[in-house]
Amino acid sequence: MTKVSFNVMALLFAAAVVCPAQITIIEYPVPNPLGRLAGITAGPDGNLWFAESYGNNIARITTAGVVTNEFPIPSNGIYNNGSTYGGITKGPDGNLWFVEYFGQNIGRITPAGVITEFPTGFNFPVQIAIGS
Repeated sequence: MTKVSFNVMALLFAAAVVCPAQITIIEYPVPNPLGRLAGITAGPDGNLWFAESYGNNIARITTAGVVTNEFPIPSNGIYNNGSTYGGITKGPDGNLWFVEYFGQNIGRITPAGVITEFPTGFNFPVQIAIGS
């Protein structure tokens, strides 16, 4: 056995000791029965924020699984079936930013729940990422 092989095996053994064989997953239902989870991100307030497509909300959930707020998105989309259907991310400005696929907007929501929409000028934005 070479030294490299020994180091790789030692690393695998250490990973097996550190990482438990069983992982517990806890699922929480989306509060709006029409809603489907469209994206989720960690918020600036320590909670998780997610977009509900077809439910047309941005919602806040604690890490203990308690939904504390649902904030309706003002536009309802071109098919009148909800505006969101895409990503959400925490922005460098301390707000959360999301795409409105059917609403054809980029949305911003403050931690207090104030939503502002910005028309994209193009159809169907799908995802959003943090910029500089």
